[in-house]
Amino acid sequence: MMQNLPTLRRAFTIGFLVSIALLAAIGISVLLLPGLQFEEEILVTCLLATGFNFVAAAIASFISKPHLRWLAWIGLPSAVISTLLCVIIIWMPRDMFSWTAGEIIARAAGVTAILAVWPMLSGVFLMLKLPPLWVQRVRIASLIALGIFAVQVLWIAIHENSFDSFIKETLGWDLAERFNGVNGILLGTGITVMIVMAILGRRTAAEANESVTRRALVHLNCPRCGTEQDLSAGHARCTDCGLRISIEVEEPRCYCGYLLHELKSETCPECGRAIPIQDQVAWAGSQAFSKDASTQSG
Repeated sequence: MMQNLPTLRRAFTIGFLVSIALLAAIGISVLLLPGLQFEEEILVTCLLATGFNFVAAAIASFISKPHLRWLAWIGLPSAVISTLLCVIIIWMPRDMFSWTAGEIIARAAGVTAILAVWPMLSGVFLMLKLPPLWVQRVRIASLIALGIFAVQVLWIAIHENSFDSFIKETLGWDLAERFNGVNGILLGTGITVMIVMAILGRRTAAEANESVTRRALVHLNCPRCGTEQDLSAGHARCTDCGLRISIEVEEPRCYCGYLLHELKSETCPECGRAIPIQDQVAWAGSQAFSKDASTQSG
């Protein structure tokens, strides 16, 4: 499955763009044809489908990240279920189900919507490369603030009366509203800081010197015809069958952007962070050297 990720990502991107274009065309057609039956239902459904596309596109990007894949398994099914339930609410005639059934469907749609949006935002936060250590703490604080909001909304969607009783018996509505206001400000500030620092971090990494040239030769076998050859990093073609091949050379870096090439240390000399074992050079006395030695002896 992991080998098919580029093809799957390409197919998903094409499907996303086609569906967005189709929804836009439907929405424009409805607006240009006044008096069309079910006009409001069609427009709301298009908006709903567009929102689903954006949420699903963000969540699907987590599949290629092993540490975030669990968020995709929670978010994608929840997004699908929530969208289907919302479509039922929009199109189902009111006389076909009771008020109780409608409330159950609405609450289920709300719960699954939260279980789709929360993994999406959490995954986006975790995917950002944030160099300074203090920004890592901002990310943790933002995740906590997001989790607090998610728990509250989830509780309200499941059983609003018990949530109201809890607030009245503990914090009181005034204190609860102030707490949520502070939490919202912290979350908004954290998102802003993370976005700015992620952009600055990417610029720093792009401007940093590489120890290996981007046009370095890479020895490989063509995945189509099997021809053994040396190709330059970047965009190239097989010398035999002409298959387009994209080769990326990315050297290990610390979160702060410091190049780790042949660095004989277990911590970054720039920011002091511990360097993951897989990014360490196997020098005598290092954890990476001990790991390699134990693997060879085994």
